[in-house]
Amino acid sequence: MKYQDNDNNQLNNRSEEAEPLKNDDEVKNPFCERRLRFIDQLVNSITKPKTLIDMTEARQTSFVKYYIVLILITVILVFVIPTAATVAGFGGFQNLFRNKIPSFRVTDGKLIAEKQFQITTTGATFYIDPAVDNVEDMKLSDNMTYVAFTRSSYAIFYRDNGKNVTFMAGKISNIFSEGTDNETLVGIVPYIYGFFFAYFIVTFIQMTMRYLILALFYMIFASNFNRQSGLRLSSGALIKICIYAQTIGILAVNLNIGLGQMLPATLVSIAGVVTSILIVKASFKEYLPQGSNFD
Repeated sequence: MKYQDNDNNQLNNRSEEAEPLKNDDEVKNPFCERRLRFIDQLVNSITKPKTLIDMTEARQTSFVKYYIVLILITVILVFVIPTAATVAGFGGFQNLFRNKIPSFRVTDGKLIAEKQFQITTTGATFYIDPAVDNVEDMKLSDNMTYVAFTRSSYAIFYRDNGKNVTFMAGKISNIFSEGTDNETLVGIVPYIYGFFFAYFIVTFIQMTMRYLILALFYMIFASNFNRQSGLRLSSGALIKICIYAQTIGILAVNLNIGLGQMLPATLVSIAGVVTSILIVKASFKEYLPQGSNFD
């Protein structure tokens, strides 16, 4: 009886020790309700697609922070770094307006300048040609966006196969008041930086929406895998998986843009889409029944 009591006590002690592990989900899923660091989510999204389903059960704030930081990185790649490099290249806007741009003055509604001037910044080329009156008379390269100024007019347009697709145009007197010169431009430098900040915010919002919309596209595949696997994951969980699956594509596409499109943009985009679909599939692979159409 003494041995029997000892055995019962040992069994009771083991039961008490094992009691916190009764939740099978917590045992099977190491990410359940945990806070995940950005770097952990990044590495798992790229190298461990099988963990994506488990990561959907981590703290919601972890995923939100991950997505925000990921989009911030993309905006830095495609806008902040190229713009900062360009501005640093001409020594800041004050130096640009005082020393780089030829001396000019607006007189009687005409732009009077010493010579032509051209500089390419992020996404556009600024071109001044005081020798002509119309933008059509300028000798420009194709496949470029221009902000152009002639003696009497200005225009913002895209040059495509010898034709201009104009976004905005008008007379010099519509944007520059009488007497405007280099020092006038120096005075608006703070507003230029304010415009850059506003553009940063707009770009951030655009990219946030762009990859959420793409996630809805990838959900077509994720929903099929979800149904075949019998997991019955929620739409929110599928959205998370589809965002995680886009990580490689997002970084590759925007890094290529930031480096001046060293590789063809279309090729990189297609590779990103294919990779994202394969990662979505890989995240469900171990749950799919044998003989499945998606196995």
